Amino acid sequence: MEIWGSASSHIGGCEGVSHAAKGQPRTRQPLHPFGQRGFTRGFSLLGFIHGARFSQRRVRQKAVSRDELEFRRWQHEGAERLYLLFAPHLEEYEANRSLPLWLLCPGTNVDALSMLSIVEVTRLAEKHVVAVAVLEGVGLALNVGLHSAALPGRPDDVSYTRAVIADAASRVNIDEEQIYCLGSSRGARFCSRLASELPASNSTLAGLLVNAGLRFPRPNNGTALPIVTMHDLQDGVNPYDGQGAAYWQESVEDAVEAWADFNGCGQRLPPRSVLDLEESLGPTWLHRHSECESFTDVWLLVTNTGRHAWPGELFTELGWRFLQQQRLLKAGQGMREGAVRTTWIPGATGIPVRARPLVLRRLLPRVGVWDLARLQGSGTQAELQVSSSGQQNFHGFGGILQRVPFSQLQEAALEAKDEQRSLYLVQCPIWSKSKEVDCPAEHLLPQACELLPFLRSALGDANSSAWAQRLESVNLWASIGDTHSNLHYDSKHGLLIILRGSKVVEVFPPSSTLHLGAYPVHDPLRSHHSKVPHCCLAARLQGQRCTSGSSQCWPCFPKAQSFQAELHLGDALLIPEGWWHHVKTSGVPDATTGQPVAIAMNLWWRQYPREPTVARPYLLRRLLGDMLAQRTGRHLRRSPRRSTLKPKRRGPTLRSLAQAADASQAPRHRRWLSTLRSCGNSLPRTLAAAATSADVDEKETLADLFLSMDAAQVAALLSSLDRCAAEDTEAAAQLRSLWQVVPQRALVAKWAEHLRSTLDSILRSVLSL
Repeated sequence: MEIWGSASSHIGGCEGVSHAAKGQPRTRQPLHPFGQRGFTRGFSLLGFIHGARFSQRRVRQKAVSRDELEFRRWQHEGAERLYLLFAPHLEEYEANRSLPLWLLCPGTNVDALSMLSIVEVTRLAEKHVVAVAVLEGVGLALNVGLHSAALPGRPDDVSYTRAVIADAASRVNIDEEQIYCLGSSRGARFCSRLASELPASNSTLAGLLVNAGLRFPRPNNGTALPIVTMHDLQDGVNPYDGQGAAYWQESVEDAVEAWADFNGCGQRLPPRSVLDLEESLGPTWLHRHSECESFTDVWLLVTNTGRHAWPGELFTELGWRFLQQQRLLKAGQGMREGAVRTTWIPGATGIPVRARPLVLRRLLPRVGVWDLARLQGSGTQAELQVSSSGQQNFHGFGGILQRVPFSQLQEAALEAKDEQRSLYLVQCPIWSKSKEVDCPAEHLLPQACELLPFLRSALGDANSSAWAQRLESVNLWASIGDTHSNLHYDSKHGLLIILRGSKVVEVFPPSSTLHLGAYPVHDPLRSHHSKVPHCCLAARLQGQRCTSGSSQCWPCFPKAQSFQAELHLGDALLIPEGWWHHVKTSGVPDATTGQPVAIAMNLWWRQYPREPTVARPYLLRRLLGDMLAQRTGRHLRRSPRRSTLKPKRRGPTLRSLAQAADASQAPRHRRWLSTLRSCGNSLPRTLAAAATSADVDEKETLADLFLSMDAAQVAALLSSLDRCAAEDTEAAAQLRSLWQVVPQRALVAKWAEHLRSTLDSILRSVLSL
């Protein structure tokens, strides 16, 4: 195939002569092929361009670049054929990205360049990162007749379309699963023919977006696909009620009904009025066929203005959004069991909210370059988990922590590289609904709102929608080196978005809890986590059984049902609350440090549709956990008693704490609870001072205190310390210094013993009702 001229060389030139032919340097033209969009509706300009003769000067074949249209011309079945190719600009980091392809089919007597201007598609193609191939029939008429069949004696335009797709794929990285047909009038009828005959090759259509010409092929050899069509009640070319030209006998509604039956649609919704797409269209009514097989709904938009031409850019935008939503739902079909309630995040195009996991491919068409340098800009501390040397496994509890300013992340990455360790930035808040939570990555909030515009309105006005009121936090996740998290679940619904690198996520429904070795509900630190070791998780990702022989391997784990999702740049995964998951992350080498770096962002919110049958084990665990928290933290809700004596120093001394612990009587321990309440936020300071003191007697008193307390006293102490850390950042720092000296294992064991006995008490009271 040879190129005979480049369209961008001639658009705007006078008398059909290119700037290059005049010997002048060729200048870049505006994105729209005719410079000013207002001129695209003028048929005089279209006629001028159609009448202009293109230079026959051959140019060297090169890749499609920004703002450039290429005419591709070659001999096909004995006739000279051409099409017009447009590809959006891609940054260097997007070079290997696969793009959807729009096949744009013109009506009778409309050439490819005129069709491109009539539909006004180039701006949307840039916006949504889509390649466009504009077809052109022999004699400016694509081959289609009655019932979308071929006319005898005419060229095989289906074979021509296959050649166009193959050539476009050789020039641009095309996603073969996202080829869509857009057409008007005769072009719409040809799209109907392609839907039936194109699947005979390796290519198939993913959806139709047509105007004034939808037909149902007879016979229909294709597969079900989503359709958006518009037709005017007073169309004089292709009458709405049919009985027009020889090729136009069936009514529009009959054709739509035939497609709905072919797609297996189970429900026809009553027509409803929609906002005017454009003033020239007037009132528009939407007829919808839904609950179709494989998410292939059919939409019919009806106007009453006598218009036959393409409705405009807003119609194209609306249709593309609908087709993308259907594709996203179809992509998640393998992750659902039965009917699933689905809603949509307000203002967020293409983000469904469901009670089942869902992969959203290319949720963000353009992500930009995210690396360690972009994360800098703040002097706040980032808390990183540190792996063992040569390992990439991480747990959501315990482990080695390293606090590093965001401005020094690159230095930390270089140090970890030398030590053969991986660093994992876990759940670093960018924004939080709770005012008590620090947000070290708050400097990235404007960039997050730029990626997800609906966040700006949700954060600016919490009452803008029900979803905005439920939004809990926006968090940053970063892996320096490859990482693998343990199996766990979250108590909020989350949307994980990939900004750099890739992730493989395996998700298990809550109903598989019995097979996942979950820690007991009364475990204070690990109730959301599983005992299954990383070796078994890694083997499962590779489709193998765990052969390590580890005593930690949970015997029932192979019986658990799950699905795996591989996420790349711009992809997202919806993980409902209570669904178990583990994540294996692979990074892209950082330009400065050479370390593999992966970056992601997630949103957490509460309360959207649950499925009781699947989520029942999780709901039971959460109910018991809430009851435990209420029972064990009851003493914290009481107001501190006012003391009649003024203490000589702030808060109680360590010795007074020890005396209160010895004198307190089980099971209520009223004196002990009263002493803890009187401490306030000075409790961590008192204990940390004793732990780091050079006085041997102070350290012995502290050790005796921890050894002498029973399980209920330890639970009250740890709950009080947790409250102090949440309310006071200074108290949190003192608490960290305390645990660096004092081992927590014995205290946590006593706390777990208390929670276990409390849980038994709750269950006995519940079962006795």
